[in-house]
Amino acid sequence: MRGALMAVLLLSSLACAAEGPQLPGAGEVCDAEGQCAEGLDCMHLVCVDDRGPRITIGAPEQLQIFDDQLTSLSIQVGVVDVAATDQVELIIDPGDQEHHELLAITGDSIATEVTLPAALTAGPHHLRARIVDRDGQPHPNPSASAEVVVFVRDQVIPDTPQIAVVWPPDGYRHRVGNPLEVEVAVLAGSFTFVERSDQECKPLADCEPAFGLECEDQCGPVSREGHARIYMLPEYPGCLLGWPDLPIGCNGDYASSLRPGSGGELLDEHRVRGVIRENLLSKPGMIPLHAGLSYSYHDSYPSDADVIHESITIEVID
Repeated sequence: MRGALMAVLLLSSLACAAEGPQLPGAGEVCDAEGQCAEGLDCMHLVCVDDRGPRITIGAPEQLQIFDDQLTSLSIQVGVVDVAATDQVELIIDPGDQEHHELLAITGDSIATEVTLPAALTAGPHHLRARIVDRDGQPHPNPSASAEVVVFVRDQVIPDTPQIAVVWPPDGYRHRVGNPLEVEVAVLAGSFTFVERSDQECKPLADCEPAFGLECEDQCGPVSREGHARIYMLPEYPGCLLGWPDLPIGCNGDYASSLRPGSGGELLDEHRVRGVIRENLLSKPGMIPLHAGLSYSYHDSYPSDADVIHESITIEVID
């Protein structure tokens, strides 16, 4: 009897050893190799259940540039594994001024021309497409939603720099304590992400538009190099000019510096990715996330009073 019991215990221990270490579950941080428990995928540093319908945006393309204001938008999406009662919801510029369109699914792709209630003016804009069920509720798996960023050039100075938050999307729900992946992009050809710049030329003080010829200092046109910073301050960007009762501004109070080679992974000259530390995401609630441009040597770009930035809001949950 004692021998039989020992055999059972030995077999149990061998089975546990064969299974290996327990991999992260849904909502937990992926391990160093990007592995998750069975049935889960590692997406943006988090293990998720991605089983369900899928959608992709073919047009407009990610980071596409438009030279003129947009009064309409040509949109193409592809879908996979959808139900007969599913629909596609388009959301243009998610947030306070978002515009919704609901499209019927008649095959594996949709092509449509959306007339906009208000023209998309100079700056970055976001197009979100997601698959919703018969009740209008979005499917929960991440691949049932897709988003692209487009840029509309400034009509006066077309190469005026712009910045956009590519990831996370506005309204993203993020678990307390997990690191947050962040990706930002600039209008291609207007600004370059570099580790260091040999020369910085700023516009004349209090001169507008900063990139106009009349604002050039003796050193020449405004520099087009630097890095991005992520701020999570409700007072940004106003606090760059000084906190209440303090002359010093909040320029140094950033959550992450996306400097290539030091806190930022350069994806190409106009896209960079980084991670926000866990301790800044330790309490639940709605949190602003601002991406702002910075000169190579720390100052806000092109000035504290007119920093080029984009802001979204995320929700930190237990």
